Amino acid sequence: MVRFLHISDLHIDRPFKGVTDLSLHALQVVRQSTFLAWQKIVQYAIEQQPDFILLVGDNYDGASRSLRAQQALQQGFEQLQAHNIPVIVSYGAHDYTDGVWSRFSYPDNVISMPSKTTTITLPIEGGVKITGCSYQRPQMPTALWDTYPQVDKKHIHIAMLYGEVTEQQLKAKGYDYTALGGQHESRVVTQQPYSAYSGTPQSTSALETGSRGFLDVTVTKGECVTKFIPIAPLVYLREEIDASTIRYANDLMVLSHNVCMRIRDKYQAAFVHLTLTNLTEEGSKLWHSTTEVEWLKVLREMESEQLPFVWLAKMEAVTNAPRPTTNAAQQVIETMHSWKEDDWQHVLASLYQNGTASRLLQETPIDVSTLLREAEQLFLRKMQES
Repeated sequence: MVRFLHISDLHIDRPFKGVTDLSLHALQVVRQSTFLAWQKIVQYAIEQQPDFILLVGDNYDGASRSLRAQQALQQGFEQLQAHNIPVIVSYGAHDYTDGVWSRFSYPDNVISMPSKTTTITLPIEGGVKITGCSYQRPQMPTALWDTYPQVDKKHIHIAMLYGEVTEQQLKAKGYDYTALGGQHESRVVTQQPYSAYSGTPQSTSALETGSRGFLDVTVTKGECVTKFIPIAPLVYLREEIDASTIRYANDLMVLSHNVCMRIRDKYQAAFVHLTLTNLTEEGSKLWHSTTEVEWLKVLREMESEQLPFVWLAKMEAVTNAPRPTTNAAQQVIETMHSWKEDDWQHVLASLYQNGTASRLLQETPIDVSTLLREAEQLFLRKMQES
């Protein structure tokens, strides 16, 4: 039996995307989140004493590897060395080995996988064999799994793979566990043979909601048990709340504060996208009496002194506001509802031609349903104002 930690997509020092207007305190929490996630992993390993740790690609956010990120990883490696915990590291599409950076030397407990597929043996339980490789460039051959050898039944065999592999391919090689990297959601791909993505320990995008962490894995011949360990210092959440009782502004403020308190009890720091549902006609009129920006400003000030930190990133209401009665306005709404994704791309073409906007759109894929809802609500609001 062997026990190890499966970790991937640390993205140390990656900026959080999709959240704006942060306070200085919130900005500091964001900047420290990926570093703190790594520190929590190291502390967990020291307390639990696994046989080894696997880091499966995208440990850094880019091939340039900031000095601060490298120092943080190296210091964690030294702490693990002091407790005799080996670390096997591979690099992926973001931190590929041909990048240019100021290199740090790693302690002796760290084994870095080369770009050529390699099998190493750890002297644990008669010899545990670990096979993997690092990306030399951002793109690697699609047939990368073909370079992994078929295994014997004498030892426990573990594969590290940044990328994707099919169930048929996995069965053909016979690994006892395949540690996958390159996807930020934690999920089991196959049970027999066992393969899984650990997901990222710290989300860095508003699109990556919910708990994040890594896998604590125990493998014996013919059996595998995994446990998801949530350790993200900062989570992004989408919350819907029943706003049917709202009549006055202070009703909304109390409701928002109660949501933030509940989140504090369950998580640590958090960004929250709050959606109000079931608004009455009176509540809808209240919501539209001012702007989302003004609501957020007041509600953020209410929470600014509370710890742990909860930041209201966005607030919206699902209302039954009447549609405009003019034929022209009706046609605008109906036209928007008829658009397909290609139509939206055409409408947004001018944004894609703008350098800064284009990068943001590529980093934050368009959610057409959300875009349609927000565009319709904005149009209705402007019609009501005029």
